[in-house]
Amino acid sequence: MKKLLTLLLALLMCASMAACDEETDDETTTDSTTQASTISTTTAVPKATTTKAPETTQAPDTSKDPETTTTTKVPETTKVPETTTKAPDTSKNPETTTTKKPETEPIPTVCSHDYKVTATKNATCTAKGSKTFTCFKCGESYSEEIAMIAHNYTDATCTVPKTCKACEKTEGSALGHNYSNGACTRCGELDPDAPPASEGLEFILNNDSKSYSVSGIGSCTDTDIVIPSQYNGKPVTAVGAEAFLFNDTITSVTLPYGITDIENGAFNCCTALTDVQFPDSLQTIGEYAFHFCESLESIVLPDNATNIGIGAFGECTNLVSIVLPNGITEIPNELFFGCCSLAEVTIPDSVTRIGNNAFDLCESLEHITIPDSVTEIGECAFACCYLLTDVVIPANVICVGPEAFYGCESLETIHCRADSLPADWDENWIGDECPAEVIWGE
Repeated sequence: MKKLLTLLLALLMCASMAACDEETDDETTTDSTTQASTISTTTAVPKATTTKAPETTQAPDTSKDPETTTTTKVPETTKVPETTTKAPDTSKNPETTTTKKPETEPIPTVCSHDYKVTATKNATCTAKGSKTFTCFKCGESYSEEIAMIAHNYTDATCTVPKTCKACEKTEGSALGHNYSNGACTRCGELDPDAPPASEGLEFILNNDSKSYSVSGIGSCTDTDIVIPSQYNGKPVTAVGAEAFLFNDTITSVTLPYGITDIENGAFNCCTALTDVQFPDSLQTIGEYAFHFCESLESIVLPDNATNIGIGAFGECTNLVSIVLPNGITEIPNELFFGCCSLAEVTIPDSVTRIGNNAFDLCESLEHITIPDSVTEIGECAFACCYLLTDVVIPANVICVGPEAFYGCESLETIHCRADSLPADWDENWIGDECPAEVIWGE
């Protein structure tokens, strides 16, 4: 009986162990399948799987049965070998295909344009122009319009209206001739209605070889001298030095436009000369040019005649009035010396110096206005102006020569704008035989 029980127990144990082995095999197979699936999807290496041994069934207690001498050992647990599935090596298998991610399309870049001028069409006074700009990076281009330019007109002349230099468009009308003293003041054309030029006068070719000067009366017998504007096809620009010196027969002189110079002593002592027509082109009157022309009564000088020499009109004893040019800066020495009939003269605001003896012996001069521009009054400048009664000396006058008012016996008051005697005034600036009271600071 005991042997039978022991045998049954042994059979049961064997059956139990076989069942456990089948379960272990099933689990191992399942795990391997799962791991292979994981490898194919994640390519990660799975951890090793260990199969647990089934619980040991204890043998029945035979200690109470003396006949039982056999002890059944519990079989050792079968260990399942660790299985590590490696990711397949595709580098050695050319058939293995690796799926690449699709390439991202490049993002188009925006050109930082670098434009240069590649073409230019200049604007004119009749059509617009343009400029073409092209990007040297991408080739894009654009154009800008250039506005038309203004006409560039030349000045109108006597015979031609103002004209555009580029397109020759005209505007307005020609100026027409402005005749004066036998010739046009703009272009020099002879006045067809002017009296004919005097014949027989003498001429000399100037140093420039392009113009002439009148050099003498020659064989001319005219008393009313008309100097031509041209001689031998060249312009007449001057009356030479002493050209009519001591001529006591001529009574009038007409100087044409184009004359710029009357040289020293040109009409000195022309005692019968009563009238002179000065052209606007005149610039220079030389020293003593009309000295002692005792029959001259009035003179009007053009504004361009700003260069006047010493004594130019000295001792013109019948000269009553004169108009000095604006722009003149000096009343030269002796300019009106001995002009005993001169009663009226206006000194322009441009004058800065009144020269020595400038108005000496102007016995008829009753009033004189010295402009603020004057800074210097020369020696004996107003000496022997017997009828002069009142004078105002501006504050800007920094120098007064000796005896500036010598013999001004009618001069009662001299108003000096300076507060006191300036350092550069002569101590005897008034001069003898002048009873004037000096008032400072007025």
